[in-house]
Amino acid sequence: MKKLCIITLVIFLVNSSIFANPIIHVDGQGYGKKKTFTDGTIAFAGELKLTAMNIPSIADGQFISFCIEIDEEISTGAYYDAIVNTEAIEGGKGGPSPDPLNNETAWLYLYYLDNIAPTMLPANWLANNKIAEDYGMTIWALENEIHPGYLSTEAQVIYNEALNHTDWENDSVEVLNLYAMGTYDSNEPILRQDVLARRIPAPGAIFLACIGLGMVRLKKKRFLDI
Repeated sequence: MKKLCIITLVIFLVNSSIFANPIIHVDGQGYGKKKTFTDGTIAFAGELKLTAMNIPSIADGQFISFCIEIDEEISTGAYYDAIVNTEAIEGGKGGPSPDPLNNETAWLYLYYLDNIAPTMLPANWLANNKIAEDYGMTIWALENEIHPGYLSTEAQVIYNEALNHTDWENDSVEVLNLYAMGTYDSNEPILRQDVLARRIPAPGAIFLACIGLGMVRLKKKRFLDI
């Protein structure tokens, strides 16, 4: 019994050590569609459902993401080392390596999270798949992974709108470089994919926002008391 307890403790400590590192779990695909390109590349254009754990500047829990690189793969149910960055590295069909995230892509991702995803009702799954596909394809076009000629008419409209935000200042979106579990700190790190994530505000920003909200409420109360 004592030996069993020791073995159980060792396994627990090893697992605790692993999951204390910055990690992404791939929960599955969201809305979107698998695409086959003329060169034979097959890729999913659309939402990824990921769960973040212990990643600096990224909130723990599930979130919606999109792949940046068209020819890199990650698997549903798998865990990956997650490194916060401002650029995609290695892989990909277009752009340099490393490849800095475009402002247009960052703006479009936030727009999708704040204005598109919240409006998607499960009953409209067919339309939702088309919308998410168009946004995924547009992100690849903006990141030079595919030619804009691959875009649908609807996606071309999204693409043109995103191009209007070239000078938009990105302070909210990070790139997560995903590596095969346990390889990032090894002599042979294995890169699997680059994905998008929203950065959580710094503690100071949250504190200032709370002060501002408190001031607004105080002024409102005084106005009502007059």
